[in-house]
Amino acid sequence: MRHMNLIRILTCLFTVLLLHPIFLHAEVTGQRVYDEADILSEEEEIRLEQLCKSYADETHMDFVILTTDDAQSKTSEAFADDFYDEGGFGYDKPQGNGVLFLIDMDNREICISTCGDAIYYMTDKRIDEVLEAVYESVSVGDYGGGCKTFLQKTAAFLKSDPYARPTLKQRMLASLKRSPIYIAIAAVVACVYGGSLKRSRAYRNTTNFTTYQDRGNFHLVQREDFFLRETTTTRRIVTDTGRGSGGGHSGGSSTHVSSGGVTHGGGSMKF
Repeated sequence: MRHMNLIRILTCLFTVLLLHPIFLHAEVTGQRVYDEADILSEEEEIRLEQLCKSYADETHMDFVILTTDDAQSKTSEAFADDFYDEGGFGYDKPQGNGVLFLIDMDNREICISTCGDAIYYMTDKRIDEVLEAVYESVSVGDYGGGCKTFLQKTAAFLKSDPYARPTLKQRMLASLKRSPIYIAIAAVVACVYGGSLKRSRAYRNTTNFTTYQDRGNFHLVQREDFFLRETTTTRRIVTDTGRGSGGGHSGGSSTHVSSGGVTHGGGSMKF
């Protein structure tokens, strides 16, 4: 009984740490708006910096805004991913949970790059909705307004339930990677639980096939096999071909791996 109580306590502690992001909180500090293309006013940069930090506190996701007029011969997607990875952005850890918005004046594209848990919340459909809303401002030269729209609509999605919620197994594995505390707790739980099973007689096998056998009185008289019928069921297997140029999945997130080996989601649109 004492071992079972200890197991329950440790299990509850692990669940609390897993489900409550407050234990993973890492205050977002430093610059989050990078106007390398010089298309934002000083006032817009200051306001966008404030909004990035405010929405980060509300959603537990990092927000980064980037403009460039030199994509270094990269696609908008690759440039955005690399900037996020190399900058070590992420609310919970470097290259962790967050979203980056890029206005690429070189390739004439607007691009969103997601990382960590933001991938699950910002599905392909949601990203397309944000890009379409931002396009209305950016296409007429209102770049500051486009950035503000990105922040507002993305934050609203991040505060709602994701269409592609990660499974409990995925969340547990992600949590184990974030902190060695989880590994220690899991190891203790496993050791205690395994030890209690080993010592407990309740789990010993006390019966087998001979327990219910009336020895000496069982005789196999006859055995016959009868073929009754055969039923064959066929169905078409639908193959997911990926995101494509016409938009995204209604409830999923397409992902890719950056040059640095980090998994990202996202999308882009010409303007």
